[in-house]
Amino acid sequence: MVSVRPVKEAIMDYPGVFVDEALGFAVGLLYWYGGYITLGSFAAERRQKVGELHEHGDTHHGMEKGLM
Repeated sequence: MVSVRPVKEAIMDYPGVFVDEALGFAVGLLYWYGGYITLGSFAAERRQKVGELHEHGDTHHGMEKGLM
């Protein structure tokens, strides 16, 4: 299908065109929401790791401590 009808952001376009516009909207909304939830979980994990380093009195942030 992609070779016959190449479009940008096909994951949201194909359900909207071939099934229903409401499904295309729902897929796009969930795709956007999932991205922001993932970004938030990465930020929370990073904050937790930095907090653990500060609890132990270690303020060196580098590759040797597992942080980039």
